[in-house]
Amino acid sequence: MTFTKTALVLSLGLAALGAMAGEIKDSRIYANDADNKAFAQDSKALQSIGFAKGNGKVHNSTIDARGAVNHAHGQNSRAEQHIGAAFGNGHLHGVTVDARRVRNEAFGRNAVAHQDIGVADGNGKIFRSTISAVGATNYATGRDSVALQQIGRASGNGKIENSTIIANGATNTAQGLRSRAEQKVGVVE
Repeated sequence: MTFTKTALVLSLGLAALGAMAGEIKDSRIYANDADNKAFAQDSKALQSIGFAKGNGKVHNSTIDARGAVNHAHGQNSRAEQHIGAAFGNGHLHGVTVDARRVRNEAFGRNAVAHQDIGVADGNGKIFRSTISAVGATNYATGRDSVALQQIGRASGNGKIENSTIIANGATNTAQGLRSRAEQKVGVVE
């Protein structure tokens, strides 16, 4: 009886772990000109296109989000845009991400604009993938604003191999008193 209970608890635990894993495989995701908006104080605009988290994996897939826009307006606003990204032991393998002309914007005091395009986070691996973020824009304006733009980044013992990352004309701007802007393209940490 004890062995049966232990086996049941272990199998339920493993099933729960499996349920937390996110995987996109052999798929095509099209979200051209997608538009997400949040307005007012403490607003949060969260836009995720082709995004896998919790042992996230994206394999042999295409994520096409050309012209996608994400806006948050108001004091303490936060705009997060994740396109073709995998978090928590994240892997991008055989993936094409087309994020040309995407925009992520946060306006207001303490605004935060965080943009991830083709990012593998937490023991992140990017293999045989093409990430295009030509003309991508990330913008935060207001006192104490922060803008973080990451394109083709593998973090946490990360690795990028046999991949192409294109970020021509990508801009990252933070504007206002004590604002901070950080841009990472083709970075392994």
